[in-house]
Amino acid sequence: MPQKEGKKVYIAGVSKLTWATGEMSEFASALRIVLEYLGEKVPYHFVMGTSGIAFRLVVSPVEWDPGNYKIRNFSTDPDEPIRRAFEDATEPDVLLFESLPEACDLPRFSSRRSSRRQTAHLARYISAIKSSFQELRGSYPRLLESVRQSFNEVLGLPHKDVHSVRDALKGNARYLQEFAIERDLKLLFSHILQDDLAPDAWLEGIASFLGERPMPKWRDEDIAHFSIRLRQFVRRMELLTITLSDRPMQAGKDFVESVRVSLTGTNFGQLDHAIHLDKSTVKQARRIEERVEAVLSDGTDATVAVGALCRLLKRRLEIPQSLSERSSV
Repeated sequence: MPQKEGKKVYIAGVSKLTWATGEMSEFASALRIVLEYLGEKVPYHFVMGTSGIAFRLVVSPVEWDPGNYKIRNFSTDPDEPIRRAFEDATEPDVLLFESLPEACDLPRFSSRRSSRRQTAHLARYISAIKSSFQELRGSYPRLLESVRQSFNEVLGLPHKDVHSVRDALKGNARYLQEFAIERDLKLLFSHILQDDLAPDAWLEGIASFLGERPMPKWRDEDIAHFSIRLRQFVRRMELLTITLSDRPMQAGKDFVESVRVSLTGTNFGQLDHAIHLDKSTVKQARRIEERVEAVLSDGTDATVAVGALCRLLKRRLEIPQSLSERSSV
């Protein structure tokens, strides 16, 4: 319970916040102390690691950088708290005298009193705002460049500009567009094949689609989400390309469907095979499907049924010559 002693109000039993403990990050140390008071024994190094503060330190060859105490070090982008203040602001005075000062690790400004300390804080506040605006002006070009580098890495195009990335993706999209079934893959190809956009606008459009958020509004988590989705989509394009490239070139054959089957089990190694069906073999396949479906609709557990089908596929895939003859008929 709060204790009152003259004009001072405090909570008894809370550990003292001090550098003498060796805990140099005030925020992490304060959080540990609060958790300890609430009954949670969380070590200081755990807070430093899980919050990310330990990986945001500024190393100075002269002395400990006092900026390491700041909550702004939580993000890979130290100016993200300022962007958040702008995005969440509802009133101009709240933004200017409350939200932005707090984002700069300064106390709120009061119009009711003036002091030397507040004047000093105001000077630091103006300096921080100027520095942040300079940083923000260059942050978007750097983000675009990091997106381009991500495409280069995933596509295997080291040190290429956006034109090379565009050409590589357009070539794949033109080839695969007619075979794309999923809506999201069709939309991606549509973005890739846009010819009326400047290079940076084109790159921004594709990145926004993959990140599922307009690129100018990205935060740290959106960059990570974009990277994951980029790799997933490129992998899907690669698998579709490989499946189509396996189609045998045979006169008089008009293949209407291609399927790639890949199995991995505990009792056998990985098996992979592409099956290509023309109009006549598609009809045969449909008749077999109906017979298999009739067998599986007798109340058999779905998991067991799928397991049985996989075991049967495994035996069939181990006979490549026979399968090859059937699949190309």
